[in-house]
Amino acid sequence: MLISKLLPPGKGPAGSRAFRPVTRLAPLPLLLLLVAFAALASPLGTSREARPALAAGALAALPSGWPTDLQLGMSDSPGGAAAMASVADFAFRYQYLAGGANTGGGWATWNADGHFVTFYIQESIANDITPVFTYYMIFQSSPGNGAGEVDGVFNNLQNTATMTAYWNDLKLFFQRAGAFSEPVVFHVEPDMWGYMQQRSIGDDASTAPAQVAATGLAELAGLPNNMRGRASTTRPASISRRRLQVKTARRSSANRRASMSTVRSRV
Repeated sequence: MLISKLLPPGKGPAGSRAFRPVTRLAPLPLLLLLVAFAALASPLGTSREARPALAAGALAALPSGWPTDLQLGMSDSPGGAAAMASVADFAFRYQYLAGGANTGGGWATWNADGHFVTFYIQESIANDITPVFTYYMIFQSSPGNGAGEVDGVFNNLQNTATMTAYWNDLKLFFQRAGAFSEPVVFHVEPDMWGYMQQRSIGDDASTAPAQVAATGLAELAGLPNNMRGRASTTRPASISRRRLQVKTARRSSANRRASMSTVRSRV
């Protein structure tokens, strides 16, 4: 587990360090997240044996305005954006959203009614940094959180009650982040996809079950109850009025280039 124990929210002012994971994530360049996105861009339905090099045109286009050069970012807790910006011209800062969708201790409770996301975005914007949220909720939801991670993820995806809570939690994130016109990057369940690919037949996402439309939520009507349907929930025309799967930085990438020499000289 990346976050082993969660502290209850504090009583500080809005945007303060109201929640802190005990196990701090080591600062890592956002490059690692981008590598993860690139890996997931490979079609899940293509087997390794029959997976030739894909032509550039077969991959999804980068969002309009996405930087064409290397940009740096790192993990950063609430209240840390100003200090981070003083070190170098970082483009991104990221925060895990965790704790489980039906445990009473998930990210939506860290500040009232999911405003943890609101405050983190506000602080990021104020310091001219794009916020990145890693949504890590499926395993830490019950009852799967009582099992090993691989089985826990699978079992939670099959549990209609758990997935109903999960989709409502995801919808709350979109509502909070979607209130802003500024870009937000949403990094979705980085471990889940690999675990479920292992459960599929022939790397076909439609053979890996997951409760989607079966939850009865109107936004999910008609989506298949498998990982193909799961993936569709964070694509346009599904769960929220404003899609944030990967939104793009609007500033010129030249203005946001973090010099490695600057980082070395000031860290």
